[in-house]
Amino acid sequence: KDILPLRKSLGLENKKVILYVGSLQKVKGIEYAIDAMKFLAKEANYQLLIVGGGDEEDNLKQRVKDYRLEDCITFTGHRPASEIPDYVLASDVVLVPSLSETFGSHVMHYAWALRRPVIVTAVGDVPRMANDRQTALFIPPKSAEAIAESVCEISSDPQLANNLVENAYHEAKKYSV
Repeated sequence: KDILPLRKSLGLENKKVILYVGSLQKVKGIEYAIDAMKFLAKEANYQLLIVGGGDEEDNLKQRVKDYRLEDCITFTGHRPASEIPDYVLASDVVLVPSLSETFGSHVMHYAWALRRPVIVTAVGDVPRMANDRQTALFIPPKSAEAIAESVCEISSDPQLANNLVENAYHEAKKYSV
């Protein structure tokens, strides 16, 4: 599928897109993704794309403003479930920085099925569903540094990214995404 129109409409051409999809709540750890952008904004042409809405939206937008990261973080607001695959396809890496996941991450499964590398916190059921450095890169919760390091590692190591994608794609076939 041609995702260039979506990337273009969001001003993401020639960017390395890090995608977060989900509700904007404290338990989702999005503030650590924003904090990671303080490091990543200096490194390369990274863009954090935040798809979702929720209780923390105003606080997160204020955090972005306080850090002067408006140029490298985009909020789309809530999007219909039917559009989520398009956002995943428009990304270079999918980030799931949750502080808690009861049943695993649906977004992780979308990314696996659509062949995008995943960075995920090893919380809840995630370690039973994914394997560190095989189907995803595991990071500790509440660590902006680990997010930044993992994004840079995937970006700079195409073999690692490819291995994650291929292993995860085969794993995704076990689930109905």
